[in-house]
Amino acid sequence: MKNSNFQIFPEKNNNKDAIDKLYDDVFGKDRKKRSVYNLRTGKKVSDLCFVIKKDGNDIYACIRFWLIKIGLQNGLLLGPLAVRNDLQGYGLGSKLINYSLKCAKLKNFNFCFVSGEEDYYPKFGFQKIDSNKLILPGYIDPKRLHIIFFKKKIIDLMGEYPWKIIPQN
Repeated sequence: MKNSNFQIFPEKNNNKDAIDKLYDDVFGKDRKKRSVYNLRTGKKVSDLCFVIKKDGNDIYACIRFWLIKIGLQNGLLLGPLAVRNDLQGYGLGSKLINYSLKCAKLKNFNFCFVSGEEDYYPKFGFQKIDSNKLILPGYIDPKRLHIIFFKKKIIDLMGEYPWKIIPQN
């Protein structure tokens, strides 16, 4: 299967139920109990939230971003990213990540943080970040912590370790 027939669209309010169902199908109905959801209580960055559709209204994949602050700087939290279970491995998630990170850079964000699969995110430019350098809102598997800096010198402006991560409004 080629992913070229699938198109990226901005998330719309009328997509909410289908997106929530997709997140529940991929991550389980108890997904919001995970510590990373404590960082998704701030403002959703609506113009960086996208869905993938093909020939109609079915949503096959989706991605969201949230405003967070790490240390002294504001940036983004990526997630959740979900691809319908029967379509995983066909590049739809990569398509969404590449597109949305390009948009985030154009919008002049400082960085993007993600809690995700340790072998997946480095191919998009993310680097692992040591959990000892962070104050997290609960336990998150240290192998899942990644960050990408969109501006070369931003790390120098984030303050001293450990950096506290908090949601922003």
